[in-house]
Amino acid sequence: MYKNNKKQEILEIDSTLFEVPKNVDKVKGHKKIKQRAINKYYDNPNYCSYCNTMLKIPINVKASIVKAKKFCNMTCSALSKKSGKKMFT
Repeated sequence: MYKNNKKQEILEIDSTLFEVPKNVDKVKGHKKIKQRAINKYYDNPNYCSYCNTMLKIPINVKASIVKAKKFCNMTCSALSKKSGKKMFT
């Protein structure tokens, strides 16, 4: 029983790391502007140039910062610049 509770807690924490687009009509004030930016980003998201995974917006990070990124992490950036090749064609 302890393991199941622990797993459930981990799943809940993992789901709160990234923001999920919501209905903008229910949100008010500055949160509405932020939510619109998030929804606009997820209409046309960025993908990592090396591993081709979608870049998600973490909580407390602006959508414009994620939109400017080309790689999902430093490993993909280093591997891409080191080899000069793409993982997927």
